[in-house]
Amino acid sequence: MRKLLNTLHVMTQGAYLHRDGETIAIKVGQELKLRIPIHTLEGLVCWGQVACSPQLLGLCCERGVGISFLTEQGKFLARVTGPVSGNVLLRRQQYRMADGADGALPTVRTIVAAKIGWQGRLFFVRRALRYAARSGPRISRGRLPSQVGSPAFTQARTVFLCVPNRRATSSTE
Repeated sequence: MRKLLNTLHVMTQGAYLHRDGETIAIKVGQELKLRIPIHTLEGLVCWGQVACSPQLLGLCCERGVGISFLTEQGKFLARVTGPVSGNVLLRRQQYRMADGADGALPTVRTIVAAKIGWQGRLFFVRRALRYAARSGPRISRGRLPSQVGSPAFTQARTVFLCVPNRRATSSTE
């Protein structure tokens, strides 16, 4: 079982964080205040004058624990994270598709259609809620006006029928 959103905030000024095996040890002066296993954390936030050993930074990067440094007032200073994995071949293909009109047009059509669809839905839901608020107790909670059915998809379809399909025109030329 993996615990989520476990972040350790170190706010004691003058604290020193270092690696002790597979744990983070926090010292203030010469006194050990806390020892916590690294596998229980997902993030570490150091507020103000808090120091970290290089070995601890390396351990956190290996284990995927992000370290953030903030001022005492909470202003962001820096963030230390480990290597980020990604698929280079996939990214190159995405760039190629975005550069060419043949690859970008279907993607753009889909994105714009989704945006228009959601705007249409939001418009009609807001209108229905205003209607329900004006109607007061006369309208039941589960009943909305008949205009809630979204013609936004029809609008999106009309817009995209006006845009020429480059694949169709390039194959016929």
